[in-house]
Amino acid sequence: MMIRQEGRETAYFPFELQVSGDAWEQLGLASVRRALAPGAEVPRIMVARQVASRLNRLPDLADRPVPAGQLNLYIIMLKALRHMMDHYADARHPALLADSVSACGYAYEAGELGDTITRFVEFFPPGAVLDGMATAAEFLAGDTADRRRRQRVVKELLLLRVAADNRALDPFRLLFDDRELERRSSYRRVMANLERELGNAPADQAFGLTLPELLRAPLKASPDSLAGQLAYIRSHWEPFLPPEILAEVTTAFDIVAEETRPRWGGAGPPQVLEFTPRVGFPHPDDHYPEPE
Repeated sequence: MMIRQEGRETAYFPFELQVSGDAWEQLGLASVRRALAPGAEVPRIMVARQVASRLNRLPDLADRPVPAGQLNLYIIMLKALRHMMDHYADARHPALLADSVSACGYAYEAGELGDTITRFVEFFPPGAVLDGMATAAEFLAGDTADRRRRQRVVKELLLLRVAADNRALDPFRLLFDDRELERRSSYRRVMANLERELGNAPADQAFGLTLPELLRAPLKASPDSLAGQLAYIRSHWEPFLPPEILAEVTTAFDIVAEETRPRWGGAGPPQVLEFTPRVGFPHPDDHYPEPE
């Protein structure tokens, strides 16, 4: 239920939530990052509440506020998707991503994919860039020989494409709107080609699915409901998810249930029986002759 804000190479985004640079600035999320003590672990729902609060101040969302519990569901779903993607592409099929990139005729550092990676880092900056510790170019220049940073960006691009097709995310799509990335790069074409190549690989025996099918399985199971998508994840991926993610899923459902619990109005507090003398009424013992 906690988010550790820094310290992991794989934690590309602050709060583990995909957010464009424009949305980061528009919502003033740098102040949230500072207030939530970088380097410390904070409850995930605190992040969701802070982001939802800033979204709900926007005039365009005045009549359809974003519930923090729904945003919290998506942050946890992203965490589960990243875990499954890493398990699939790194642990079970370590050559899959590089082979698919090569089969498409792409290179991580140049051409259409290289340009798309650069544009993604510019339009969806990692924590180091948002904190002013590096420029987008410096962030990529610091990649390792095995291209771990660029591979992480490609994985985030795959997640962004899945999010673009997820109707359940429409209430807070402003956070990760990909239209500028689409205008300024070959992102859509590159990712369509890469997904097609990944889909041509043999399906994993444990899942019976290719990687694109795995990432889209929750969406296919429940196209309009984040709760339904997370329920699918809990039901079908439980053997592959660490206990902490499963615990977060349970807590997230509890938070949504509390947010959506009916709050009945009425004429005021319930009338409680009073067994004391009142003007015009006899002493209680006249009605209840057994004082004990």
